[in-house]
This record gives sequence, structure tokens and C-alpha cells, in this order.
Amino acid sequence: MEKLRPSFTFTEERLRELRQVVPEAFADGKINWDALREALGDYLEEENQEHFGLTWPGKREARRLAAQPPQGTLVPALGEGVNEDTTRHIFIEGENLEVLKLLQKSYAGRMKCQN
Repeated sequence: MEKLRPSFTFTEERLRELRQVVPEAFADGKINWDALREALGDYLEEENQEHFGLTWPGKREARRLAAQPPQGTLVPALGEGVNEDTTRHIFIEGENLEVLKLLQKSYAGRMKCQN
């Protein structure tokens, strides 16, 4: 079973909204995780629940980067493809994470990635 993670980052506006909903979870401008866990009560997943997972140095930073919106733009390179006029296939070259974020909404369920 895979945990779903939000695809957004916390902005000042989102933190203000959270502070309005759960003011007791904030102390001195910082989030008090214990108070937030207590406020979430039954909606919080049990920490002692056993599950599989992968851990590596830099995982937190990788998640942070994955949650940031894409910064690039896809630009067609006409003439570099094979049989461009008769096929619907396109070749995309770029940094994997950035390209996947650009394609995520437009091509969800419609693309195949290969090594």
C-alpha cells in the first residue's frame, strides 16, 4: 500500500489557513506537531502501524523538490523525430523529474516511460 502525499508546498497563505483551523497547533509562529497530532485525533494514521518503505539520505529534500511546481516548458523540436507526420509518438529529452511534472496533468495515463 502506498501513502499518498500532497503535491503542494506550504505557502504563507496555506499556513495562515491552517492556523485559522487549528490555532492551538501554533506556538511562537512555529507548528507544534504534538498539538496538531492531538487535534487530528482519529484522522491520523497510527505511527506504530507496521509497513514497508524505502529510506535514504536526501529523501526529505527529494520529496520537497518533487512537490515544487515545474519551472520549464516543453518545446517541440520539429525534424528531430522519426515519422513525425504519420505517428502520434513524440520523443522528449530532459531532466526526468522536471519533464514528468510537466507531463503529469496533460498526459496522465496516456504515456509510457522507458529507460
